Amino acid sequence: MEETNVRLRIHIDHEVRKMTLDDGIPSTLEELICAVKDAYSITTNISLQYKDNDFDDFFTLTSTEGLKDKDTLKVVHLSVPDCIMLTLVPQEGTPDTSNLSSVCDSHAVSSEDTGILSPSPSERRLPWPTVFSIPTFSHNTELALRQGNEMYSREGTPLTSPKLTHDILEHLAEAIFTYTAYPNDAQRSAVAQALIAKHPCLKEPGSYNGCYGWQQSLKYKVGNYRTKRKALGSPELLLERQKTLEAARLALIEASKRKDSAKSINDMMSKTYSWRRQELVAKSPQVEDFKERWPALFQPFQINEEFQRCNAVPLESTFMFQLDRYTPKLLELFNAKGGAVGQRIKALLNALIQVS
Repeated sequence: MEETNVRLRIHIDHEVRKMTLDDGIPSTLEELICAVKDAYSITTNISLQYKDNDFDDFFTLTSTEGLKDKDTLKVVHLSVPDCIMLTLVPQEGTPDTSNLSSVCDSHAVSSEDTGILSPSPSERRLPWPTVFSIPTFSHNTELALRQGNEMYSREGTPLTSPKLTHDILEHLAEAIFTYTAYPNDAQRSAVAQALIAKHPCLKEPGSYNGCYGWQQSLKYKVGNYRTKRKALGSPELLLERQKTLEAARLALIEASKRKDSAKSINDMMSKTYSWRRQELVAKSPQVEDFKERWPALFQPFQINEEFQRCNAVPLESTFMFQLDRYTPKLLELFNAKGGAVGQRIKALLNALIQVS
């Protein structure tokens, strides 16, 4: 995709903003979502919808292909971790900050779902260093960099390798996260400059400072790393949340056995959506095992509801609309089909016409 300045109109909550992408539309949807989250300091999970000019309506964005300058996007907030009450424990030499702060998502939970936690030492941030220390990469990467630096010193030839780039960015994002989850432009620039100072073979030909591409790549990589960390959560938070959601899952199984519990089932399915999604992504269970754990999900009504939770789009009405839209063309194709296959299709169409 051509690297040009692109402007987008962003609908976010009840406001309309203008967003400028200096390097053009990202090549992947994940990178575009990270760019939007970074631009507006969004900490929850989101999806994006695009404005379709033919229908004058918003549809779920599944790819960045086709996006262009002055297109309109809408931010859709997805589910985030359940409401957790945090107790801030004062440390030695700091003022008493024992007030309670609450972090909630769009699915409200009762007080008995609330866990009281103190901040984990692993989640405390160090102050940003005066000079950023480049971490040690994997053995193969370090070996390639050593050889690349020697060649660059002799011939001035830069080292380029997508595999090395991935490993370098992963380690840099992890190192940055020990200081801040939201590095600004100056901090990303400092990391990129420290990188090429230690490994000159990584300098970018044609870049005004030799590392602008690294700065932009770090922006997206840190965003991806931040999303993964949020999905995992702290160990204490995850434990309390698991207990609550597992109890809700067991209650769902019992409710699924009753015929008069549709509303309560839908409420519990909404509440346990994040738990169910994490189980699917992390464990990739077999269908029969997943059906045993989540029987309500296989009810027709809940299939529609789950699709809405995942994509913010109604499944059945969207399907029927698109079916009506494409039926004339499909019938033309069916009628044009010849041979034995065409005869079978015509017989099926005649049978359907007689039934209707």
